Amino acid sequence: MTDERRSSKRWRFPVDVELDDLLRATISNLSADGAFIDSRMVLSAGAIVQLRFNVHGREIVTAAEVRYSSPGIGMGVRFVDLDPASRAELAQLLATDDAEPL
Repeated sequence: MTDERRSSKRWRFPVDVELDDLLRATISNLSADGAFIDSRMVLSAGAIVQLRFNVHGREIVTAAEVRYSSPGIGMGVRFVDLDPASRAELAQLLATDDAEPL
């Protein structure tokens, strides 16, 4: 039995992401609430980072909290300051085109 704590549907949606204008990585799955970032370098749970990425031409900039890290693999983050309108728009963008539900 899995412990699914996510409140929104996740999508396989590979996209480049920039963390704190310093580290470039790839988001492998994305939701309106957070993402999993593939990166050999990971941050500790609780760290807050600024993310910048694009979804179908729409730039998303938001702070995110690292929820868990898997050294050498990546980290799960939760968006912490994405406004409700942007969150709804992100969910709509993900549901439209080439995103694959997980």
